[in-house]
Amino acid sequence: MLVCLTLSLVSPAFGAQGLDIVRFNPKKSTLKVYQSFQEGFLLVSLEPKAPKRFECTPNRYLIYQNKPERFTWISGANLKVSSDFKQVAYLKVLKIGPLGSSDWVPKAKLVSRLVQASPTLLAQTAMQDSDKNHCWQQPVLMQTEGFKETPIPVIGANLCKKRWCSELQFTPQGSLKLWVALEPKRIQMAEFSGDNLLSLGKKSDWFTKESLKLEPVPRKNLLAGKKLEHTQIPLAAGGRLIVKQKKNQVTVTLLRSRPNLAKAKARLQGAKDLLAANQPSKAYQQARFASWLNPKDFDPKYQQLLALAAFAGPAKVFEHLRQDFSKAEQKKACAQLHLDKAFLRLKKQKLFLDQFKQACPSSFSPVF
Repeated sequence: MLVCLTLSLVSPAFGAQGLDIVRFNPKKSTLKVYQSFQEGFLLVSLEPKAPKRFECTPNRYLIYQNKPERFTWISGANLKVSSDFKQVAYLKVLKIGPLGSSDWVPKAKLVSRLVQASPTLLAQTAMQDSDKNHCWQQPVLMQTEGFKETPIPVIGANLCKKRWCSELQFTPQGSLKLWVALEPKRIQMAEFSGDNLLSLGKKSDWFTKESLKLEPVPRKNLLAGKKLEHTQIPLAAGGRLIVKQKKNQVTVTLLRSRPNLAKAKARLQGAKDLLAANQPSKAYQQARFASWLNPKDFDPKYQQLLALAAFAGPAKVFEHLRQDFSKAEQKKACAQLHLDKAFLRLKKQKLFLDQFKQACPSSFSPVF
């Protein structure tokens, strides 16, 4: 499944700023879109299409909130949004490689600690894919105000053999109910408030629900029955979601009509804080979002270079420099790259020096 997050300026004919959020092969994945105009809430869901066998790979979800101007990506087995849009529950996928691999023991100990399960329970509840990877589900509660997450230390029960499927339910009081595995071959319906266990239902033999249909949001899928060649969905505050298909690639783009300088500044600071906290992938997302909110600002673009340097390597750094910077911005970035301590590790690589010389000839020095 091809999924990526990119930033690009949409054709001036639209008179808008565009952020390409997803690219994928429609033969392999299913796209769904849900929205609440009142809450300014958008969910984009991407799941494998009719898999022939089970895979540990999680689904991908994008949440975008218009009013506070923020978004987040979630990788999880399944996802559920509460009816008041204040909470999101999803099942995080915990994966270990084939049995006997060099990192099996330390990773198994980590999974055991995260879900508070014995080695016997882990062995009995593991899902296994075609590459002999072992995986489990851990429930996570997230508040949509600030995207604060609370992991729940328990194994979520998967109810399908060829795909991820679990029954996630929010009660009127805001607690979460789902099937969990607390002992081998048996599951129970459990109710949680945050990570606190409120109650346990009767035990049941582990059953399957292959026909289980999961709707993550209390709204209809806006793409149901529509072709993906060229679809536009109006969003809150005058934005639009554009879905385009060209051969075997579908691109999903978020459009906005005007910049938001204050929110861009806040998201840029968030990106800096995430990078300082050693979360470069999330820092990259936030910096790209800041660029979307204010595409004329140089700083969010450069912040993306810093994040890419921390987790993606020289090729991605210079790809971003060539594609997303104007000629004037490239010259400014090259001058900073030459001196920035954040690139010291990459400067030791021949690939970085070669690409720097090509992209920044006026700034290149043999004594780098």
